[in-house]
Amino acid sequence: MAKKKQVAVIIQIMKELNQVSEDFKVIDLDIKFSRNKTDNLQSKAQSYSTFIGTKTITPEDALEMCDVTTDVVEVAERGKKYWEKIAEENMKKQQEMMKQKSENAGDLPNTSNSATSKTLGTNFTNNKNKISPKEAENNKRPKGNI
Repeated sequence: MAKKKQVAVIIQIMKELNQVSEDFKVIDLDIKFSRNKTDNLQSKAQSYSTFIGTKTITPEDALEMCDVTTDVVEVAERGKKYWEKIAEENMKKQQEMMKQKSENAGDLPNTSNSATSKTLGTNFTNNKNKISPKEAENNKRPKGNI
């Protein structure tokens, strides 16, 4: 009760200084009490992760249930904006990489018809089926009794 009287006095002073309108009242104030919400923070973080992992609870509800913050809506909105910004930046980076990759591909000489590229292609793409020179020689010999 004493706090409301203090607030009323402050509002009256602000009215006299023309800092607030004449019809401003104590009820127009939204008071937020900040408490230390870091008690059992590890447990709260694990609970939040579990709630989100179920994909049945909104982030706002999970924050409220875990009692991590006093302003759940603000925290959730800031989080959404942050992750949207990160996703946008990652998309731009990926597009730049793809653009550079396509530009670099145009700079490389086309050697697809050379014997070297065919050999290298076999060596790199078909490592599982590599055979030794001795085995290759044995495969060239005709099979059976002639």
